[in-house]
Amino acid sequence: MREGSSPEGPRRSCGSGRLRLEPGPAPPDAPTTGYRATAKSGEVPLEATEHTQGIGGIVTNLLALETVLLKLNGEEVQFPNVGDREAKITQLTRFASLSKLISEYHAALSETEKQYAVDTSVVRIRDAFAHGRLLTSTEIPARLWKFGSHKLGQVVDIEFCGELTAEWLKSTTLMVDQQRQKVVDCFHARGYQGLR
Repeated sequence: MREGSSPEGPRRSCGSGRLRLEPGPAPPDAPTTGYRATAKSGEVPLEATEHTQGIGGIVTNLLALETVLLKLNGEEVQFPNVGDREAKITQLTRFASLSKLISEYHAALSETEKQYAVDTSVVRIRDAFAHGRLLTSTEIPARLWKFGSHKLGQVVDIEFCGELTAEWLKSTTLMVDQQRQKVVDCFHARGYQGLR
């Protein structure tokens, strides 16, 4: 058996900064998705459908956060009609990164509104999902990697490396939703209508 492998199947490592997947046989009772659920001692086992739903929950909450941040000035916007090829540039339709939206939001907060500041760690999570690589062999949970721009030579920074366990998916979904709720609470405190 090669170093780092186990009878249970592939092992992955973030420590060295290099992705290492080692093949291992799928168990005879593996789900029909082709992935098997595994859990370390004390962790909740995660099935492929739960894993997918957990990722979907995070992505949905990130999109909801971006949408409420686009309503920064409380203007009422008109949505384009289905089938339209162009839309008027408004707060909702303009292109802006999440980090820029959060910066603009923070800049617009008064001293008494600082309690509504958004945790900027959501940007790292959003960027990992938008630009990252979700990798696994035959085991769930998968690992999400995000690599930076190349440096001199053949090296890149590893900007994100996380195993998407049941606990991580749940806590991250809740944390992102809490950030969205801070923005909604701020808007309600300002008397804006139409946000929830």
